[in-house]
Amino acid sequence: MAGTEEGATAVGSGFALEGVGKVYPARSGDVVALEDIDLTVERGSFTALLGPSGCGKSTILRMLADLEEPTSGRATVHDATPAEIRRSHGVGLALQDPSLLPWRTVRENVRLPGQVMRKPVPAAKVDELLRLVGLQDFAKARPGQLSGGMRQRVAIARAIATDPEVLLLDEPFGALDEITRQRLNEELQSLWATSGATALLVTHSIAEAAFLADRVVVMSPRPGRIVGEVRIDFPRPRTEALLGDPAFHAVCDRLRTMLHAGGEAGAAA
Repeated sequence: MAGTEEGATAVGSGFALEGVGKVYPARSGDVVALEDIDLTVERGSFTALLGPSGCGKSTILRMLADLEEPTSGRATVHDATPAEIRRSHGVGLALQDPSLLPWRTVRENVRLPGQVMRKPVPAAKVDELLRLVGLQDFAKARPGQLSGGMRQRVAIARAIATDPEVLLLDEPFGALDEITRQRLNEELQSLWATSGATALLVTHSIAEAAFLADRVVVMSPRPGRIVGEVRIDFPRPRTEALLGDPAFHAVCDRLRTMLHAGGEAGAAA
């Protein structure tokens, strides 16, 4: 049975956002992307940010990756600034576009972060990662020879190759078909469990959030605010069979209700 809690704040030292706001200047007037975001995430947990397109989910992830700065408030990652974590090479990042280097083989793409960081990834570890994502027979292939789902698997393996403290995932499977997406969700769960990283997934898929996360944080339309959360305590490892469980459907229904309520509140405002 999955327990649920709304409005609770996790205690720990994974991610912390305190009074975070983000405003983008524009000729027609400033665009308020985020407003008064307060969120604490436990170290080693898997959290999903769920919300409609344009609600600021990716902006939060980019702040934690030190790719953007808040206009107001502060963000910390493992009790340090995002810049400090990035400089210590403690972040693994996987985006919807896998951005593989086309002239490098699968093996060479997975090894790339270690080479950039001057922290070589042992050959045995690369082999194990490729086995975990089911690409051990494609180690010498180049990205142009792979399907979209296979390229995404390479990107996930690359993201955790250097044992990052933090794993940030921005819709990494958003463009894939449902069958491939579910298979990769199961593989991602295994890779995260092996890594021990603090993970944050940005998604607008209710089922994906409920399947992968320990905790789902629901956001309103822009300006993005947190409107609620649901704790997910289905046992791990989670398999495709969970998708048919009435308790899983109940959690998804609860999340859907929160999303709709957040959208109505945003429209009223």
